[in-house]
Amino acid sequence: MRPVKLGTPSVVVSTLGKFKLFQWAQALADRGWLEMLVTDYHRLKYGWLPSLRQDGEELPEDRIRCFLLPGLIGRAPQRISGHRVLFAERCASGLFDRWAAGQLGEGNLLVARSGAALHTIRSAHERGMKTVLYRGSTHILHQKQILEEERDRVGLPGASVAPWAVDRELNEYAESDHVYANSRFSMSTYLERGLPRDKLICFPPRIVVPPAIGRLNRKHRRLTVLFAGSIGVRKGVHDGIEAVRSIRSGQVRMVLAGPVEPEFRPLLRKYSGCYEHVGIVPPGEMGRLYREADVYLFPSIEEGFSSTLLEAMAFGLPVVATPNSGAEDVVRSGREGFVVPIRRPDILADRIETLLASPPLRGRMGRRARERATEFGLATLGSALAAVLGRIGFSTRLPPH
Repeated sequence: MRPVKLGTPSVVVSTLGKFKLFQWAQALADRGWLEMLVTDYHRLKYGWLPSLRQDGEELPEDRIRCFLLPGLIGRAPQRISGHRVLFAERCASGLFDRWAAGQLGEGNLLVARSGAALHTIRSAHERGMKTVLYRGSTHILHQKQILEEERDRVGLPGASVAPWAVDRELNEYAESDHVYANSRFSMSTYLERGLPRDKLICFPPRIVVPPAIGRLNRKHRRLTVLFAGSIGVRKGVHDGIEAVRSIRSGQVRMVLAGPVEPEFRPLLRKYSGCYEHVGIVPPGEMGRLYREADVYLFPSIEEGFSSTLLEAMAFGLPVVATPNSGAEDVVRSGREGFVVPIRRPDILADRIETLLASPPLRGRMGRRARERATEFGLATLGSALAAVLGRIGFSTRLPPH
């Protein structure tokens, strides 16, 4: 193993899929700290289908290494059969990890997304690099336990997380120098499972804050409660629908935006007539849904941090969400919305009814939510990363212009 050389950061970002790591890569590139973005995703989106681009990254081509095959393997079975095939996922992550391990260039820090990082972390350590594991959810054992409890609660059979995925992630936690958790709630699950505090890095994701714009004139007079995300047990959608269904006034409508997880469809059919499903909405069209809504509801059971919370707040929506969604990092209960315990549709309903009964309260909370969201704009990501790099031991002083 080579000795670790710190000095000015030279960061390799490795990610199977995109997630928020493309934003990290852009922020690092803007400061001259990006050695390489290693991905399966870039050219598929930016080169072949530029019309699908909904983000703002302008990454230099000479700082990108792309291997499309793992992503195609991982996504193809879902498109063909309509459900996730774990064998394909395992093959895709393993293939990407072994390829990425050879793409580290002259970097001195690796940031790698969990689930496809073990061999890359080992290769980085052999080269004398520091390593940060980017994990977008709670500790894998916490995730497994709470999702299995929830599946039992709603009567869904089967395991929540494959054993091989658990083993792989635990090895990644152990061998990385640091683990990034994207909310205080998520970080607490790592502490509870024995990871030392000084190994953990925590700050919420950042978003592109839209210009201040007003609400849309709507056809509906009822209070519109919006949920956006994958529609399934993990996101607590059943609790959200149950809450809205229990409000007898008939003055509330619930709108679901996102794909329905196949195993959740039988449960969702039980609530037919209690919601409107608008399907998968492209990122560029989500603004219209936020502007048509009155309240954003996110009753997640297990999450790292959902960026839709900040997106909804940026459009001036009060938020009703669970602490497990990461909401406590951005929503001060009673100011920008309400934070409600998981598995309590009765309390969700009470908070929605409170907002229904008081348009002035909705307005005040919505304005505060907008103000709060601006504190987490994408422009602040660079300084957040600089603070992290400085804590790790790198020199983050920028050269004079």
